[in-house]
Amino acid sequence: MENLNDSELSSLWTDDPKITLDFFQNLNFEKTKYIKKDNLIEFSKKGFTVIKNAISFEDIDKLLLCINDENFKKNNDIFTSYGENILKLSDSDVNKPISKILDLYVKFNEAKQVLCHDSIKEFLEFVYKEPVKLFQSLYLKKGSTQCLHQDPAYVVIQPHPYNIIACWIALEDVKEGSGELVYIPGSHNKMKFRYGNNRIHYNRQKDSKELHNHHLHVLKEMSKEMSLVHYFPKKGDILFWHAGLVHGGSEITNHSLTRQSIVGHYCPNSEWPYYYNIDNNRFVSEFNNINLVSMYYKSNL
Repeated sequence: MENLNDSELSSLWTDDPKITLDFFQNLNFEKTKYIKKDNLIEFSKKGFTVIKNAISFEDIDKLLLCINDENFKKNNDIFTSYGENILKLSDSDVNKPISKILDLYVKFNEAKQVLCHDSIKEFLEFVYKEPVKLFQSLYLKKGSTQCLHQDPAYVVIQPHPYNIIACWIALEDVKEGSGELVYIPGSHNKMKFRYGNNRIHYNRQKDSKELHNHHLHVLKEMSKEMSLVHYFPKKGDILFWHAGLVHGGSEITNHSLTRQSIVGHYCPNSEWPYYYNIDNNRFVSEFNNINLVSMYYKSNL
């Protein structure tokens, strides 16, 4: 994962610098139900695309019913993150902006229904040209308020760190002031920041805090030079973004608002997340022909 040149970061055909609009004109969409030519052009050129009204309210409401259940909140078998800390759900406050519930697809079919929806499978298989792997999910009740960042600095797969595609699914209409998601269109092609030994990912043990802060500063400066989009989806909309897309959470100015959403991180099934190198006794399953793995749960569940 060190000393990769730019051409080795991604194997996605949508990242081919030689790709032309004529190429997209010749793509066959006869068998697709959700995605269109414009989705692939937008994803390739801008680093994101949106499929509107993709997930049914019924599927979303079933998931929210699980999450909002009083017994769920007392569950000691669910993991959350709060900054760098991994906690049990019963020890967490999901009303805090940076609190995230991890990998709900391990425990709930309702989460699988949303994160492995046909629209997601269709888009990812079209881009990956092979089966799909879901290796992490994050549920957020409030806006994340996370600073502008690029996923591969923290979310690591091998051997192509830019083969990650994230899906951000709105579980409710997002309103201004809720800490809405922000992103910089086209930024996935603009800057591939390097850490020690030409690494894409940040290593707290090896890299200085000053270098990490410099990375974040560079992204913030980029937002002043390029257009920063505030994203206001409707319930059921899906935003797909490229690993290199610069994105974050805006400031929460109305604390009475929630911004319920669930994010999935995916890669081609032939790739693997870094945590396989630490412990391969992980949860493994499959749903709707999408392979499911998790860093936080063991295989003997």
